[in-house]
Amino acid sequence: MVCDRCRVEIDAGEEREIHGRLVCEDCYMDLLSPTRNCDP
Repeated sequence: MVCDRCRVEIDAGEEREIHGRLVCEDCYMDLLSPTRNCDP
């Protein structure tokens, strides 16, 4: 299986689903808490 976002190979059972896409755990965490810039 391949991550829909970064195209890295995912082991069976390690994939995560978010917004209808199957992604690796790293991409899953990025999508759950995106980086935000400070607004001074």
